Amino acid sequence: LDRDVDLAEVLLMPRGDRSRYFGKTARDRFAEWCNYKATIILPVTNDLSTRLFDALLAGMVPVVPSGIPDFDSLIPRETQIELGVVRIDSFALTDLKAATVEALRNFDSQGATGVLNRHCYVLENHMLINRVTSMLYSLWMHGQGAVSIEFGDGNWGPALYQVRPD
Repeated sequence: LDRDVDLAEVLLMPRGDRSRYFGKTARDRFAEWCNYKATIILPVTNDLSTRLFDALLAGMVPVVPSGIPDFDSLIPRETQIELGVVRIDSFALTDLKAATVEALRNFDSQGATGVLNRHCYVLENHMLINRVTSMLYSLWMHGQGAVSIEFGDGNWGPALYQVRPD
């Protein structure tokens, strides 16, 4: 690695041995995350990784690719800006470096208040209770006839989709 990535700490684990991270207790893993200001979220297939919520919960500023379809529907753009989230359109090293610098600036300018805001945002909006509540609300809406379930080939491929009657 050259000087262009001196902002990053890259920790690699051998394919067959993930104990450097998973051998730690949940508390120790969270403490490790809290030692960083920012993280780059690199999706496997434009998926919205739980790492995003772990990062926000730890107070970090995430750098997130623009191509993740679920992200804007879960966290509105205005809220992303308030939380200091940095969006990227490219994985080129120069673009990742610029985004990392921006994320670090966002972290520093928002300070402890930003850390607390990111942490509280996840606690108040993206925990298991929020997911269960959303699922129960969807079921209630279906029971009320406000939505129906239809098979379709939509944004996420062939699947069952919840639709509102016209």
